[in-house]
Amino acid sequence: MNIEYKSKKLKRCCEDPRFAQATYGLQNARKLIQRIGEFDAAVSLSDIANNPAARLHKLEGKRR
Repeated sequence: MNIEYKSKKLKRCCEDPRFAQATYGLQNARKLIQRIGEFDAAVSLSDIANNPAARLHKLEGKRR
């Protein structure tokens, strides 16, 4: 799956575990790297939607 990032800093955080840890802390960096790995492994977003660990929900209000 092709992942696009909003900024260079965000891209670096998602691709460099050490930078992510320095920016977000150890636990959040691990979760971030894990989630990016899930996106990389997925063929489409429906693969991620079927994963119960993703805890996805419908957006409400202005976020729809």
